[in-house]
Amino acid sequence: MEQEKSKKLWFKKRRYGWIPMSFEGWTAVVIYFFMVVGDFLFIYSSHNSGSAVFKSFMPRFIFLTLILIAVCYWKGEKSEWTWRGKE
Repeated sequence: MEQEKSKKLWFKKRRYGWIPMSFEGWTAVVIYFFMVVGDFLFIYSSHNSGSAVFKSFMPRFIFLTLILIAVCYWKGEKSEWTWRGKE
């Protein structure tokens, strides 16, 4: 049984990162955006100082960003090493 090579891609490869190219890709980016903003507003409302907000928000922001990068890698064009000027 041969696997289907023409799977639907959610993200197109760019020089640095990916860009959404389907409805599913844009949905993933919108969900990421609302999760980051919602998480920030939740943390901001429960802390008094700016440094406490920063310390609480950054690990969550990094975690959500890593999840988005993993989804981009999984559902997008695969990245490969390119030399400057060659694409």
